[in-house]
Amino acid sequence: MGPGVYDEAKRFAEAITMAYHRFTSSTRASCVSSTPMAPHAPRDGRVVSNFIVQALQGEPLTVYGDGSQTRSFCYVDDLVEVS
Repeated sequence: MGPGVYDEAKRFAEAITMAYHRFTSSTRASCVSSTPMAPHAPRDGRVVSNFIVQALQGEPLTVYGDGSQTRSFCYVDDLVEVS
């Protein structure tokens, strides 16, 4: 078996990996809430829990950045099916 077989096998592996990458997608779920959702360290960066804690304490809600970013809020049961 000469070096040509190794080279072709490596090219094939790279091609199939790139094809898989191009035709699949992954999604990162953010801003997902559930019950109970205990507040953690103050201002830990979780939008939902921060909003709830600030609202319960009568504080103004903190919006990070310039306010132009968008978020999609989702309850965990609407995102994940448990069988």
